[in-house]
Amino acid sequence: MNNDSKLELALILYSQKDFPRCEQSLKDLLNLDPECGVAMAYLGRIAAQANQLESALEWFSKAVRMVDTKDDAEIHFELGCFLELCAKDTAGLRKALNSYEQATSLDINHHKAFFNKANIHKRLNEWEQALKAYNSAIFINSSNSYYYNNRGDLLLTLRSFPYAEKDFLAAIEFDPGISYFYDNAGNVYKELKRFEESKVQYKRSLAVDPQNALTYNNMGNLFLDQEEWEKALACYEMALRMKPIFYQALYNKGLLYQRFNLFAQALKCYEQALQINPDSSEVLWNITIIELTCGDLDSGLLGYQRRWSLPENKGLYFQTTKPELSTGVDCSSVLIWAEHGLGNEIFWTSFLRHPKFLGKELILKVDPRLHQLFGAAFEGRGNVRFIKEFTELSDNDFEAHLPMGSLLHYLDITNSNIKDKTYTAQFSSAYLREYDPSQVTQIRSDLRVDAKKEILVGVAWKSVNQKTGTRRSIPLSLLMTVFKDLPIKCVSLQYGDVKEDLDELNSSYDLETQDSEKLAQTNVKVHQYERIDNFADMNGLSNLIKACDMVICIDNSVLHLASAMGKPTCALLPFVADWRWFTDQELSPWYKHTKLYRQKKWGNWDAPLSLLRDDLERAMAFRFEN
Repeated sequence: MNNDSKLELALILYSQKDFPRCEQSLKDLLNLDPECGVAMAYLGRIAAQANQLESALEWFSKAVRMVDTKDDAEIHFELGCFLELCAKDTAGLRKALNSYEQATSLDINHHKAFFNKANIHKRLNEWEQALKAYNSAIFINSSNSYYYNNRGDLLLTLRSFPYAEKDFLAAIEFDPGISYFYDNAGNVYKELKRFEESKVQYKRSLAVDPQNALTYNNMGNLFLDQEEWEKALACYEMALRMKPIFYQALYNKGLLYQRFNLFAQALKCYEQALQINPDSSEVLWNITIIELTCGDLDSGLLGYQRRWSLPENKGLYFQTTKPELSTGVDCSSVLIWAEHGLGNEIFWTSFLRHPKFLGKELILKVDPRLHQLFGAAFEGRGNVRFIKEFTELSDNDFEAHLPMGSLLHYLDITNSNIKDKTYTAQFSSAYLREYDPSQVTQIRSDLRVDAKKEILVGVAWKSVNQKTGTRRSIPLSLLMTVFKDLPIKCVSLQYGDVKEDLDELNSSYDLETQDSEKLAQTNVKVHQYERIDNFADMNGLSNLIKACDMVICIDNSVLHLASAMGKPTCALLPFVADWRWFTDQELSPWYKHTKLYRQKKWGNWDAPLSLLRDDLERAMAFRFEN
């Protein structure tokens, strides 16, 4: 019997699932033909049937060295599957990816290899390559429900919601019996704010699989977005009843408690979640935020260094050969670079007044809009240089670097420091003093402020932060109720396009008719000072703030700018405020002249506005009666 006949007999035994005799026949064949790649591949398949993964991987690795035809693409594909299954790190995934690429190069119609290739690219956050591979798989096999589902999941990650919706609906059409396809469709509708359609999809998922903990978790997230707290909690608890070690449900339940400042309950959930996933960056980060919010700077600032492990910060850390500035690093020149947002830059830069930075050459990479203000703040300080882009530097220009968010950790700010008024005085006093007196005078003249009869109040009411902007913001018409019948003139400090807000408010203020019904809510008009662009012109905005007698605003960059200028400022804070405002405090250790007014209930501004109204009445009485 020749070798071909021996191989044919072995394959017959394999088809009959007579694996022991097949294995022996294949090994006998390899003794006669040591380079028979097909025999090696089938020995790998037999090992896989016996769950001997290492042996299977070894046989397939040998087989691919002997094959290079279109018919052998399947062997490269199967090797890729085993490599992916055994992969423990990125290098292992790369090896699997290479095998899938070999398979697709040998057989351009091998849709399974394209699909697996796409999945690995997605795991590696290589979005463009993943999308191309999914497209190829679907082009070759346009009726596979999983191909559409996984591409839809990628598109959902990329926030391409309409295309993700089409893919999930296609997956459902091809295979309506898979519950998580409905879950994914529900997730898309949730992102699109089409909440009723989202609920329908989740209910369809439960109709397919009534014990699906994932669906209950997703429904909890939907109710969380709609601020239906009791329903959200019930869904998370139902998910955990079905699957007690469900990490995502534990995390989301903790997040729900954290949104109500129920920190003990939140921490309990997070601790349970960490038992399942000890390296979870999102859980560890939220624990850090709780520590900071509660004023535990000793632990919180150490944990704050973990922010670079968060997905949203991926790729943002500055790459350089120079070390990050720390206590043990001795240097005379430091690059300080900004992280997120104008308000953050104003806040963190105040700490550069610390004695540790005296005598050091500073290079500041900050928003160009702040260069002049910061330049004036550090005038006479010595060598301070401002840049717009990292490309303006080489590594030879500085000896160490520091992201701004690490300043407090580097300066070793502790719980005891923050309670020491003498210590905090060095960074809580005003440090932004640049303004043009002539423009300030012109502003008050243009707005016709009569200092004997009224005060000028700057207001800002909106945040555009994608995550927290909605809960930070307050309707302008609601804010204006605190000024009713008070000798106050208001000017907008709000950045962005606020014409619609101002038109809606000011339409109720008709100087000619003085309509009593319209004036029932407020008798204060908000002026827009058109000569200054509140977004692009920080110097002009600082002059506008300087022209005001006081500032009332929500937590946005205007709050930090006005506070850093030392302007008397009233900060309206949401129920769950940024950690820098801590909890249950009226005064901020960071800004000497800023008072905090907090919501007492989620989304309800009645309490802080009532307190603010009382303070304004007392202030007006003192000013104009004495």
